[in-house]
Amino acid sequence: MAPFEHYMLEDDRPDYPMTFVLEMTLRGEGRRDIFDRALEVALSRHPLLQSVVRRRFLRKPQWVSAPDPRPHVDWGTWDDPVDCENEHLDLTQEVGVRFWVRVGDHRTRVVVQFHHCCCDAHGGLLFLTDLITAYANCLPGCDADRYRLNDVDAQQLKRRDHLATHLWEPEKRWDFIKRTIMHTLRVLGRPASPLAIPEKRALGQRRTPLAFPGNLTRTLDVSVYRRLRKLARRNSATVNDLLLRELFLTMREWNTQVTTKKTGRWYSIAIPTNLRSIEQDRLPAANVLSYWFSIRGVSEMDDPEQLLRTIRDENEFVKRSRYTTVFLDMMRMVQRLPGALRLACLKQKCMSSVVLSYVGNPTRVLTERVPTNELGEPAFGNLALVDVNAAPPVRPKTRASFTVWHFEEKMRVGLRCDPYHFTTEDADMLLGMYVDRIEALVESVGTGKTDRTAAA
Repeated sequence: MAPFEHYMLEDDRPDYPMTFVLEMTLRGEGRRDIFDRALEVALSRHPLLQSVVRRRFLRKPQWVSAPDPRPHVDWGTWDDPVDCENEHLDLTQEVGVRFWVRVGDHRTRVVVQFHHCCCDAHGGLLFLTDLITAYANCLPGCDADRYRLNDVDAQQLKRRDHLATHLWEPEKRWDFIKRTIMHTLRVLGRPASPLAIPEKRALGQRRTPLAFPGNLTRTLDVSVYRRLRKLARRNSATVNDLLLRELFLTMREWNTQVTTKKTGRWYSIAIPTNLRSIEQDRLPAANVLSYWFSIRGVSEMDDPEQLLRTIRDENEFVKRSRYTTVFLDMMRMVQRLPGALRLACLKQKCMSSVVLSYVGNPTRVLTERVPTNELGEPAFGNLALVDVNAAPPVRPKTRASFTVWHFEEKMRVGLRCDPYHFTTEDADMLLGMYVDRIEALVESVGTGKTDRTAAA
């Protein structure tokens, strides 16, 4: 078991399962018999999704073939709720994927829960691509090879943890080592402050529990993304830099508005980073990512322009040096000590205030090899892909996970909050704060206002 997989396994808790959800909405009604055949084809191509974990005393956990590799599939009509009585997915007892399929009124909804120990979101999308492609190939009267499946090579799983750190130039090695040590000390010496639990609620405000999968989304016009790119170029930054800064400012605004309690001096945002390389282009579903922790003090948010500059410089260093592999190196060192990783995960320390995932265009993986229908939608036999959604995991004291992606002439921001501390109304308020800041920021592009005016 690779170090990152081991970390995902040990950080898994019954009340905070280390799982994420991907959801597809399709035009047309799926057939269960064809779906079952397609699922068998797709699973055979992704070994970690048909495996279970064997634990051994004082030894690393090990992947083994599942005695029964068939996953849980709940099939129902469109109006049937997607209920999950127990979100925890015990990898010692079942494979790391579950399905809920709802069909009716010429629509199909596929909700898939993945254990993060088996794969990341990119790997999950690769698997779903194989699933709906195999579905189209299994339809009666369809050529079995009409839709091309992804090229996968199970042997590449043996090298899924072979990730190299690339430096700018050989002479910059000492600079990299120095900045690595400084950032590690920064993470350890500046404990992250959890996002405040709402205590100021309007009188009579409804308190609706967050139901599975618990993800809220806001869809923005594609012009927002275009103007963000224009503003980023104006500041010699990236769209991701702008989104990161606005999230820091949103956290400060949220903590100020919802609580009177002291919330700490440091905010930390964990940023998942895809580390796939061209050498892993045929890798089946797996985890090939790491984390970068961006940490800022409350006082640093008083000057949004300077905050953006520090974020821009920091992110440029991270991208060019592939610094995020340092997190994996730390996991690898801890993994060598029997039981150390489990003990480290048992501590209830706040590693990050929130998580921010930049997904880009998730449909690119799903649609690059398929034809489109008259509406321009990717077509898979009698089904056409209309929408894709995601719900990342939340952790103890990391109470919110944000997701940003864009596709089909729109930009979307998603949020999943800790269901033990946030209601649906709380999560909607937090998401609204973040989206409002993004929209106010892009307004400065059209009005000629300065960046400082838009962000302060």
